[in-house]
Amino acid sequence: MPASLAIQNASSIAILFPDNPVASHKKKPSELLIPKRVAAESSVHDKPLHQRKIEQVNVVQRFFNAIGNGLYTCYRSIQILGYSINIMVRNGSPKSVQQAADGLGGVFLKLLQFICSSEGMAKKFFGGNHEDYTKALRHVSSSNKPMSNRQLIRCLEAAGIDYEPELLDDRTNLGVGSIGEVNDIYTKSGQTQDPTLAKITPKSIVVKLISPANEAKILSDINLMTLLMKVVNFIAPGKLGSGMKASLTDFIESFKSELNLAEEAINTQTQARVFSKLPACEKFEINDQDLEPISRLYDPPDTELLDNLGVKLKFKVPEIDSRYTTRRSMVMQRVEGVTLTASDKNDQQLRAILQRVLKIPETVITKERLEVLRNSIKFLAFSQWLYCYSRSGFFNADIHDGNIMVAEENGALCVYFIDLGNALQHTKEQTIASQKIGVALRELKEPGSLHESMPPISRQQALDAVIDSLKKLGKFKAGAVDWQAIKKNIDALVKAGDTEAPEKRSIEIFDMIYQYGVKTPKDIMALFRAMTLIKGNKPPDMEKMKCIANQLRQQMKS
Repeated sequence: MPASLAIQNASSIAILFPDNPVASHKKKPSELLIPKRVAAESSVHDKPLHQRKIEQVNVVQRFFNAIGNGLYTCYRSIQILGYSINIMVRNGSPKSVQQAADGLGGVFLKLLQFICSSEGMAKKFFGGNHEDYTKALRHVSSSNKPMSNRQLIRCLEAAGIDYEPELLDDRTNLGVGSIGEVNDIYTKSGQTQDPTLAKITPKSIVVKLISPANEAKILSDINLMTLLMKVVNFIAPGKLGSGMKASLTDFIESFKSELNLAEEAINTQTQARVFSKLPACEKFEINDQDLEPISRLYDPPDTELLDNLGVKLKFKVPEIDSRYTTRRSMVMQRVEGVTLTASDKNDQQLRAILQRVLKIPETVITKERLEVLRNSIKFLAFSQWLYCYSRSGFFNADIHDGNIMVAEENGALCVYFIDLGNALQHTKEQTIASQKIGVALRELKEPGSLHESMPPISRQQALDAVIDSLKKLGKFKAGAVDWQAIKKNIDALVKAGDTEAPEKRSIEIFDMIYQYGVKTPKDIMALFRAMTLIKGNKPPDMEKMKCIANQLRQQMKS
């Protein structure tokens, strides 16, 4: 499949296999996209999760927790008021908004970055110079401060982890995000208690934790943001618009799902099953015969250039230790790798990994070559994301550079998908409709752009395909929607020669149809937001990549 087609249309979503009893409550088996005739395979990821009950809180503790949460809410309210005054005094400049986002961090920053991910929402919220705000917010970090020893001990004991108190200060903090943090903790026994997890570091375990304090902070911020939206809507009723308000509300609510690490553990196991069983499947519930002429499935990532370099590529997820899973803790395999986020430290680690994989001196991997190789690996990861999601029905809604890790293992280049707390699933009908609307919108803006395997269609047929998809994706009262008016609006919005990506236009269309009584479910919105982020990454220059591959091949021979 050509590179230009690799991030075109899309489908959605999540697959849960019948031998995963923990996750089977999410969808009825008939609604899931389940592979058929899959060879049985035993794996660490096949082990069901035995979620431990979180520690019980008595009435007195609840009382003091409520007081603490109330005081924190008051503190955050004062913070918000202070930054709001600063923004007003400075006439709402991008710099003042950037300072507010940096100071408030976490959920508030992610909300502002979400608004900037859609040009339509950014224009409504920030006005004509919305691009300045997008640039100002792009590089603001959403990380929190590491938790204290007291908070850490509380989380470890709740998870039943036999940590070594004397070595607690020797732990390695592997990363702090807006919701949780990851630590390398030494245990008393010097190894994990599950002998099947041979790949986990023998003398320590990697634990992802959410402290009670951070959980309270996030829930408090969610309540404050909901209140602020109501205030903005009351002061300026037309500022947000009904569709944008619904999208923001759904986005805010999605944070609650990321507070449950047991769900992330289930999602990680599911992604592992998708990776392991995709190559072995002879037939899927979604196949080419199920699709309408305007839709098509994705091919696997094109690894020809890596194959020519003798590099074996593997897509993986960290293994999960099912014995220590709670709502606030998750024990997993330590990956000796680095994310694809660009920084001086990450560049040095990525260069060392590629040097080991390619078996060439690090000095050969210049800054220019490193950037091209990084972009190519990222493109392959995104292609794998699309392939899995169109073939199996599973996708991580929070896909970006920081959630893709690269490691060298036994000479192979391993690409890890991490942080799957926001993975979602769709039904078969939603999956096909999601593909269909992407292809139809591209045909509207680029007539004649359909794949050679598809028959040509007129503009009216493309518009009808969009409407048909919206009917399958949206929620509405039968007979109460003016679909002809929606069709006219789409015809006016997406003209031939339109420069916006179909994924971005989809989000604007979802916003528009809300006014006509059609609500787009949040999991559908999450899909197109993820696709918009993917689309915002420029595909690698294939000619430059081929040139660099030839140069590296010569170096490998010498």
